[in-house]
Amino acid sequence: MSKKAKLTRRVIALGIILIFSVCNVSALPAPTVSFTEGFDNYTTGVPAGWTKNGGTVAPVSSDYGTAVQLTAQGIRPQLSYVLGSEFAASTAGKVFCMEGDFYFLDVSSRSLFDVKMGPDGSSWRFPSFLTTTIGGQIVKTKNTSDAPHEPADTVVGTYEKDEWYNIKIIANFSTSLFDVFITKKSDGSVQHTSGLRFHINIPNGIYLVGFSQYDGGAHNSMYVDNVKVYNNAFASKMSFSVDSEPVMSFSQLNPDDVVDLNVHTASGMTEDTPVTMIFALYQNGKLKSVDVKPVTLLTTDFVKETPLQLTMPPESTAGCELKAFIWNGVDMITPISGVTSIKDPAQ
Repeated sequence: MSKKAKLTRRVIALGIILIFSVCNVSALPAPTVSFTEGFDNYTTGVPAGWTKNGGTVAPVSSDYGTAVQLTAQGIRPQLSYVLGSEFAASTAGKVFCMEGDFYFLDVSSRSLFDVKMGPDGSSWRFPSFLTTTIGGQIVKTKNTSDAPHEPADTVVGTYEKDEWYNIKIIANFSTSLFDVFITKKSDGSVQHTSGLRFHINIPNGIYLVGFSQYDGGAHNSMYVDNVKVYNNAFASKMSFSVDSEPVMSFSQLNPDDVVDLNVHTASGMTEDTPVTMIFALYQNGKLKSVDVKPVTLLTTDFVKETPLQLTMPPESTAGCELKAFIWNGVDMITPISGVTSIKDPAQ
């Protein structure tokens, strides 16, 4: 019996997909190089170990614990943490993830996710990963030094005021390319853009991580929490389509439709890591069919596209639900992604 057949039988026998609807997402192999700041012990002044230039910072309580509020006061403020030359050297030529949770108080906020490149730390040198713009957009600004290839800004997502977003940047420091995953924490929806380019190619790593406001306007205020920089990075975006047309709502599905699932992963593993992609169809709470695909995230991989496919029931789509997620490995039943689903709203 093939590996895929064995996996399919395990899925059906255990009913594991239903369990995954309530399971917490588990970690992949633990990072061997990392920085984490949750601001849990932050009570006053500037957070310990951080440096502030301009503006004001203050602790603020949120649904996710204590965060830091960065507000402009007439000049562009910066809040930064020096990771140092040794950390920078460890990131050189590797794939690393930089992420944080952000809450914007106004859609006119213009904020930056700053990363200072180079182990010397002598000056601000940005790849200019992301900025928010007036009007509620999140943008990768154009690479002015490489205009023929990138002549305009790239919109990678949108944001609303008074909402928390997790912004995850998985960057390949050997190719100067990066992926962005923007997750709205209130509903889990993901905006994703792949193949973005650094402003400048400095392969000698991350010396500093920080945040700033684009200008000094009083409306420029945001909360920041759960700042992380680490290797063994992983993120995914799963999307449904029929005949190459994106499926965003259940009303687009018809009997006998062949539904394609594309799983886009961005990763930087320090060892080859097996994972399992799972795509399942339910009707009235019963598992009707499943497509299972084992995949290995190689140390040489940065991005990978994995297709899966199911067919809707021939008689009716009433009571149907499609679910997709990723297992850690092929023998464990540990989820490493959230569940992406689309279902009959009458359920």
